[in-house]
Amino acid sequence: NGMLADFELYQDILLRRLRPAVRGMLQGGVDSEHAGALFCNNLEGFPKRRDYSMAEMRGAMRTMIAELRALSAEASLHQCHKIHHSIISEINETSIPSGKMKSWSPSSMNFAVSDGQGIIVTRFRSKDDEDPPSLYYKLGVESYVSNKDKEDTSSVNNNNNHKRSFSVDGLVVASEPLEESGPDLSKWRLLGKDKMISYHPNEGVKIECLS
Repeated sequence: NGMLADFELYQDILLRRLRPAVRGMLQGGVDSEHAGALFCNNLEGFPKRRDYSMAEMRGAMRTMIAELRALSAEASLHQCHKIHHSIISEINETSIPSGKMKSWSPSSMNFAVSDGQGIIVTRFRSKDDEDPPSLYYKLGVESYVSNKDKEDTSSVNNNNNHKRSFSVDGLVVASEPLEESGPDLSKWRLLGKDKMISYHPNEGVKIECLS
């Protein structure tokens, strides 16, 4: 969820940064696919190696966001220089064409990546006084089993609609809470701006700052 502003200005530079094996896996031209390729490019040995620790994946995500910020800033600076020279060449005109006064646009970088066991999610905006799109998380996953699906002759409760719940460790993430009301709504937490949250069964939940 989000967008890399002015991505077309530095798409070619990003492509040149990728190792040939990673670059060859690209099939489209959208910003999210290129960001994913940059993430993979930061995983040592990819694509021949496919097994990575959560620390390595978090490091690759952190580096990817830093690279995207640097590429965006460099492209914006280059664009400003072009506009400046264009304005100088038109200095004798009474006004500056509005189309030339293009300001730098910040990017929203809400990413999610998983290896099938662990998950890493970010909520990031490359401007200090602006918020990225919302991203909520809930700790634990609840499953429900109906009594009518399980024989229990010792039970004195004849209500077939009664349900027994049990908790399973996990992490649920969504742009908005999946429940609109009730006690389950209070379990959702808004991930802070410029934060990265990760979960793996062997290490639990970690929240780190990206700024």
